[in-house]
Amino acid sequence: MRVFWQSFVDASVNAPYMALLSEYLNNIAAPGATVHVEGISPPDREFGRLAELRCAVQAIDNGIAAEPRAELQARQRLGPQRFPRAARPQQPLGPGSDQFPESET
Repeated sequence: MRVFWQSFVDASVNAPYMALLSEYLNNIAAPGATVHVEGISPPDREFGRLAELRCAVQAIDNGIAAEPRAELQARQRLGPQRFPRAARPQQPLGPGSDQFPESET
């Protein structure tokens, strides 16, 4: 299992902290689990609604970007026979699709 940990500090400016955090989280993780710590730039220094929104948007973007990287690393580690590509929908899901039937209310 891979865990993605989003920190709101700048990884390059706070490299010693990020290294210690990564080491600590990986040491306490369950056997077989790894933790990837990601920073954010610019870091969150102002506490307020706008800063929280900016950081949330970046955190979501970073989390979405981490999935393909993790899948590629798993494929390289396990091989294509043990890690087949997941079936993905060919079209966006939404109202009217088979995944979201119209309600009968």
